[in-house]
Amino acid sequence: MPVCAGILLGLVVVMILQAACTLDQMMLWGWRVAFLMGALTGVVGVILRRTMPDPAMFLKRKQEVEAALERDAMEAAGGVPADDSAHVRAPALAAAKSVDDAPAPHDALPRKKKVQYHPVRNMLKNHWHSVLLQFIWEFWFAGGFYAFSSYWPSFLSKNVPGMSSTLSLGLTCANLVLTMATAWSAERLRPPAWVCGYLCDRGMSRMRAAAAGFFLAGALIAPAAVMTRAGSVALAWLAHAVFLVLVGWIGGLLAVSMCPLYPTEVRTSGMNLAHQLAVGPIGGITPVILSASSIQLG
Repeated sequence: MPVCAGILLGLVVVMILQAACTLDQMMLWGWRVAFLMGALTGVVGVILRRTMPDPAMFLKRKQEVEAALERDAMEAAGGVPADDSAHVRAPALAAAKSVDDAPAPHDALPRKKKVQYHPVRNMLKNHWHSVLLQFIWEFWFAGGFYAFSSYWPSFLSKNVPGMSSTLSLGLTCANLVLTMATAWSAERLRPPAWVCGYLCDRGMSRMRAAAAGFFLAGALIAPAAVMTRAGSVALAWLAHAVFLVLVGWIGGLLAVSMCPLYPTEVRTSGMNLAHQLAVGPIGGITPVILSASSIQLG
């Protein structure tokens, strides 16, 4: 949903700039306004993330993991846990003739360096297969979402008679609102979550629900191309809406399906890494590939 909201905000800004500026002004300086606003939101995002507290469940699990790692390090160095060190050293201290003869604490060496837990290292070593699975899932999501939210508006304005650039952007905004509503329903799997949410409420697995969305999107590619080439604004809008709804459905199932792949201590790192690897490169180059293919194939 935040991704859809960000794209929606960007489209609204572009529509306002197109209405307020001439073509020459847009080419000269208008296009920079959107990029400057994007940079500002990036700064806000960094501030929010740095001031956002970590979940209590993660902090508790982090303490447990660090305690376990510290015990392992102490045992490997020949030490004992702090709770047991007094019992182990008591007989030796009683037998010592002087302070110089007293044994050093068993845990002195291990405790000179506090054990630090590195979730990224743990995630890459033990949970790389979960990252790969999520990357494959989000590969489709990123390609589909950015194809229909970034490339499709310009494609419609150039290939559908009567579809201006402003109308195309407006219809895309309406479809993105529909996408966010679909993702909101899919995340909660409650009515009104349409047929798929109804089936999931009654025992259908989320993976099967997602697979149904994937196969349905593949089956509708050819009919959508025919509808778009028919020359009707209504049919082109309908085809666009159907695919964005399917993308929203897959996006809504993303978090609830992928989060269980990771244990608590690496969940945030794994989810973020797989998401950025897929959405950044794949989502970024998808419109470029589609534009180049359209020019090459005609």
